[in-house]
Amino acid sequence: MIADLLNRPTTQKTLNVWSFSNQNHHDIVVDVLRGLGNTQINRYIMDPVSIADINNFLIRHQQSHNEINGVLGVAGNDLSSVNIRDANSVESWLLLHFQEHFQWQQRTAVP
Repeated sequence: MIADLLNRPTTQKTLNVWSFSNQNHHDIVVDVLRGLGNTQINRYIMDPVSIADINNFLIRHQQSHNEINGVLGVAGNDLSSVNIRDANSVESWLLLHFQEHFQWQQRTAVP
């Protein structure tokens, strides 16, 4: 459920929920787009998110957003960096991120 993507992870458990929800929504949208003949859309492994390897997650995640946004005509944001030690930075990132997922949901009619 994309509503989970608005929740700021504060524990490993909540990070796991966020990570799963994010991966799940990416996978659903990729499957829909592939079903429509967009075979150039890649499936990136982003779950689980490792704080120790956050930069690699952000790179893969941004690439996935770039590909999906390109097909759906969504004006994306730079989600390739976030200061995970600053709650305001994380909250801003989460909102921008959610807005893209929300637009995907609107344009593909996926939950």
